[in-house]
Amino acid sequence: MTTRSSKGGGRGKRSTNTPVRSSPRIVRRSSSYPNSVNRHFVNGIPILEITLRFDEDEYDVWRRQDTDEVNLHYLLRIKYPRDEDEQAWHDELERLKKEVSDVRIIEEGWFEGVWVPLEKAKDIAHRYNIYEHVAALLDSENSWFDTPKKQSAKVKVC
Repeated sequence: MTTRSSKGGGRGKRSTNTPVRSSPRIVRRSSSYPNSVNRHFVNGIPILEITLRFDEDEYDVWRRQDTDEVNLHYLLRIKYPRDEDEQAWHDELERLKKEVSDVRIIEEGWFEGVWVPLEKAKDIAHRYNIYEHVAALLDSENSWFDTPKKQSAKVKVC
């Protein structure tokens, strides 16, 4: 077994602007690695992210909060994580791109991938029996970034 070392703790997408294809083998279902949802901004865009850990690597599945879309590219990696699954993953991705009428394809940068509306992502996750792995991401409320940040009051003295 080989290990991959890169900046950002082996999280392929964070070491460069281009996502890296990795070779996870089996999803770990261990209490020491809960699939929690993280909230952060990438290039000023609010993101919900769930990290799915595998024996050799991990995938970050993102949900954009500004458009409420999920990256199908990484969502399908949960169903087809092994090198041997590469062709099946590619074929399914192409088929779903044709099937889902309202996809948005971004070809480079942090948001590279095929983005689908949240409801379509939920349907796909159920269809491929991967919903349990990403339920925390797909069921999170889309209200996090709408909450105004507390600002210190500026007092004007006359």
